[in-house]
Amino acid sequence: REEEEEQAKEGGSVENGDKKTGVVEKSNANSSSPSLNSFSSPNPSSPSSPPSTSDPAWSLFTEVMDPDLGMEVGIVLGDGDGTVPLLSLGLMCRGDWRRKSELNPGGSPVTTREYPNRAATSLQDPRGGPFASTHVELLGHAQVLMDAIEIATGNGDRLGDMIFSRIDEVADNYKNRKVT
Repeated sequence: REEEEEQAKEGGSVENGDKKTGVVEKSNANSSSPSLNSFSSPNPSSPSSPPSTSDPAWSLFTEVMDPDLGMEVGIVLGDGDGTVPLLSLGLMCRGDWRRKSELNPGGSPVTTREYPNRAATSLQDPRGGPFASTHVELLGHAQVLMDAIEIATGNGDRLGDMIFSRIDEVADNYKNRKVT
């Protein structure tokens, strides 16, 4: 297991990102892909009316730029799998489900495993190869499949947490409401 985790780490060096929001993280492209974390939009004119595509609440302020927050054309990108931000991917697994609470009343154990994206470019495998771990491609990741076999054969207790991102920091910031 340690050797597998070391191999997985090789693809995922994470850099420190902007700490102002507690949500915006920036990583090496090998470990994650930029994902939409937040955006700037006007307040809805009438919260009681049903949304429509012409409603200003469904538009972006593309002129908003804030380099301190990493915001360009009204959008903040950060860690994620290219489609889902890190906060959405890991908050519950690293936070509320780990504690015995109304969200995990039986205190079921929770194991979190992250798999760095080490996609290969190949015309023969447009999915990215055996170590691609973006949103859908994760289902074909060789280590995910090996872990599934461990669980199916009753050896899942040998699998521990495998974290490469800043999800623990993000979850702590969210818990302490340092998220904007």
